[in-house]
Amino acid sequence: MAEHGGSEHVCSKLKHPIRTIYFENPGAFREINAFTYETAETYDLQMEIIRLDFKSGLEALLKEKPVKAIFLGTRIGDPNAVGQEQFSPSSEGWPPFMRVNPILDWSYRDVWAFILACKVPYCTLYDQGYTSIGSIHDTVPNGLLCINNSSGDKEKFRPAYLLADGRLERAGRMKRMSFKGRDTMVAVSNGLSDLVPSENSILAASIIAVGDELLRGAVNDQLGPCLSRKLHSIGWAVTHRAVIPNDVRRIRALSD
Repeated sequence: MAEHGGSEHVCSKLKHPIRTIYFENPGAFREINAFTYETAETYDLQMEIIRLDFKSGLEALLKEKPVKAIFLGTRIGDPNAVGQEQFSPSSEGWPPFMRVNPILDWSYRDVWAFILACKVPYCTLYDQGYTSIGSIHDTVPNGLLCINNSSGDKEKFRPAYLLADGRLERAGRMKRMSFKGRDTMVAVSNGLSDLVPSENSILAASIIAVGDELLRGAVNDQLGPCLSRKLHSIGWAVTHRAVIPNDVRRIRALSD
């Protein structure tokens, strides 16, 4: 059994504990590491910790302790799931082993139905709006679970199992892209490929606020930042924001 990214797998206590591999990423959430170690202790797992990238770690592991097959938590919507079946040999250029994908055909809803029905412990981050967890550098709470907060306090989120559309579980995953010389982080909702702006494979938006009072500084623009966060969380790149006066001609020109 292997664990990497944000996938956590839980096993029942066995007479012969399953050998478990955990790829510890320096950018991992503290909650993910803590949950993984607690789970290993609870279920008496023989966990081996690898602090290399996935490919290098597998090469070192299989050279030292050869194995024929590794159970993974890959599901059909994952970026690396394309072309995989329940039993799939490792890809060309990777160390040889059989990938075993027992939950390949499970949907997001299937996973949460099992977890909740069987009362399986899970990482607390999923109660804070995270639906698909990578590293601290590329993961934010899923904006689709954000609770409207008129008081302006810190945003709050519903738990992951309340996400209505499981196809958007990766809406909180971020990718680094450049727009006109600027490096920025944008959320990519499907997570199926490495997107680049030149291929027009990401949706872009501009936010225009209208109001002389905004230009005078009489009021603060609270809607613009909120819209930016919402759009980024569901895969849209906000390329620029502008504030214009109450001038009908300028507004018409921008809308044409």
